[in-house]
Amino acid sequence: MENFAQDRYKLLTQHFKKYTITKSELAKEVLGVSLSTVNRYMAMGTGVPQWKKLGSEEHSRVVFDLLDVALFLDTDKVKVA
Repeated sequence: MENFAQDRYKLLTQHFKKYTITKSELAKEVLGVSLSTVNRYMAMGTGVPQWKKLGSEEHSRVVFDLLDVALFLDTDKVKVA
């Protein structure tokens, strides 16, 4: 992991005081997009870090490991028009 990702991970864990975050936390506090945008990105399989589904039901809770979030922010750059 590069220094930027390590620094980002440290900042994220200090901010959230935990090691995983919810979809709404990712949307609002990390990416600055709506929850529906995160849901759409997840359905497309792009634009969000890897996630873990906690359970097998359709509406099971989804979480994002902050290490995956830090690495995603370090490597995936989104082009805007």
